[in-house]
Amino acid sequence: MRRVENERIDAIIRMGDVGEAVRNLAGDCRGIVDYVLLRIFLACSQEIKNGWSCSLFGRFDSSGRYYDMFMKIKLYLRRIEFELGEPEIRDVFRFFEKDRISPYIIYDIMHVNMADEEEMREKFSRCFFIMVTDEGYKKEFAEHAGKVEIYDIPIDE
Repeated sequence: MRRVENERIDAIIRMGDVGEAVRNLAGDCRGIVDYVLLRIFLACSQEIKNGWSCSLFGRFDSSGRYYDMFMKIKLYLRRIEFELGEPEIRDVFRFFEKDRISPYIIYDIMHVNMADEEEMREKFSRCFFIMVTDEGYKKEFAEHAGKVEIYDIPIDE
């Protein structure tokens, strides 16, 4: 994956303050990388606010690693969108399950990156409850899916 670093955001990440990361990026969003980071951190702030057990925020110490995770999740979701086949899609859900990726992150990425968000959510849901084996993750995901707020954020490139 392409390495992207943002020193001002990296310093905030190391302080452990997702709210400050959102405020900083919202006040001074400089292109696509900052836009992606802002979306990730908005989703992370929802995870924390709503009590998701394993927030993505705090897992990494650099903006580049968050950007890479965003790209990885996006590419995994493409496998579902393009219906690549059972083994490839099963790998998607193994990754989501193992890394405890929340609906806040997944649905936000769907909103911004998928051609037909509604159709994508249907495909995702059909596969999710069949392919996810961890009942705790399945239950927590379902409980949080209805709490997701999607933000429409304009981007200046």
